[in-house]
Amino acid sequence: MLRLNFVLKETKAKDETLIVCAFRIDNVRFNLSTKQKVIPKYWNKDKQRIKDTVNVSNVSNINLQLNLFEDTARSIYEKFISTYERKPIKEEFKNLFDLEYFQQNPQFKKVEQKTIADYFDDYVDTIKSNTANSTVQKYKQAKNNFEDFQKLKRRVYNTEMIDLKFRNDYVDFLINVQNYAPTTVYRKMKFLRTVLYFIEEQGIKVNPFLHNSRFLTKDVEVDNIALSEKELVEMESLDLSKDKRLEQVRDLFLIACYTGQRFSDLNKVDKNNIIDDEYISIRQQKTNEAITLPLLNSVRRILIKYNYRLPKISNVKFNEYIKEVAEKCNTLEIPCSSENETPRYKMVSSHTARRTFVTLNYSKGIDLDTLKIGTGHKQTKTLQTYIKMNDKQKADLLRSKLEPTKEPQPKAKVININKVINE
Repeated sequence: MLRLNFVLKETKAKDETLIVCAFRIDNVRFNLSTKQKVIPKYWNKDKQRIKDTVNVSNVSNINLQLNLFEDTARSIYEKFISTYERKPIKEEFKNLFDLEYFQQNPQFKKVEQKTIADYFDDYVDTIKSNTANSTVQKYKQAKNNFEDFQKLKRRVYNTEMIDLKFRNDYVDFLINVQNYAPTTVYRKMKFLRTVLYFIEEQGIKVNPFLHNSRFLTKDVEVDNIALSEKELVEMESLDLSKDKRLEQVRDLFLIACYTGQRFSDLNKVDKNNIIDDEYISIRQQKTNEAITLPLLNSVRRILIKYNYRLPKISNVKFNEYIKEVAEKCNTLEIPCSSENETPRYKMVSSHTARRTFVTLNYSKGIDLDTLKIGTGHKQTKTLQTYIKMNDKQKADLLRSKLEPTKEPQPKAKVININKVINE
């Protein structure tokens, strides 16, 4: 327990003397000077303040400072115990008091607890230097979604409030208020989970429900397509010489099919990306990772056609025009599936080429670990989602494993023994 009393340093002095505060914490006693002075005869010992007299010009100010001195001392004592769950020793108390009272440097500032929205900003700051701007923007949008949810609920969420009820309320908000499709809801929940993992890695307590398998929604597979070998061959053989716009779009699409690269990366390829006339070196925009690909003859022909300066076009326009190209292919007029009657040509986009690269090469027996070298993916699990094989392709792949084509054995070389001996 803290006890304190204001006393005079020299009680019998005729001139001014210092007013001292005598402290006691349990059985430890010590003094601190208030740096205030008074003539002893004007000191009220019982009230421990200066008497109200006209003989002391600044009596009100000095008594006010003594009140503040006492309030500061008691506040420091209580906050220390609350913070450290023990009483301060003499040296600690004296140092803290000097800093807070005499140097006006508050020692127990109120620390506002960060919200999840605040941690979104922290996470973005850690990834923005080596992450594609498009990904950074997705996290910023996810933060905006979360803040809109907080406004709707009229409350601010911290990390310990992420329980089952929160999860269900937030998913309901994304579906019924934001009108997001199931795949988008899944991605938004993944963004949130990533930030919560980031918080947890810093030693901050997060509700254990974060690790529950029901935290994420199901990633509903949409009717994305990949071109079959027959469809790709027809698109390659289209005569688009009279329509430069569609011809350029088709050629860009073909290069993406041959290399497995994103449109955003191919749109920047020029002569400087060609190494030793055998390789293509690309720094992928999304991951900022550099990859090296073999320069296939099919790619080389298109690059030469454009003098190693591929046509420039926005992704939006590309996705619009490639559907015009696809519509010219008879093989792409069929419905996507028995459940989805949309013609396949309407489903073709820039990303279809990347899925086509994975699907066709996988169907030929190339393993996913090898294909990852070309696509730049880190996880095989992610690459698996790119495989869009039809039933016949699956059956053919199975056949190639069950009945692999046997390579003809070279005929044994007949050796003329007599010739060998004579030599």
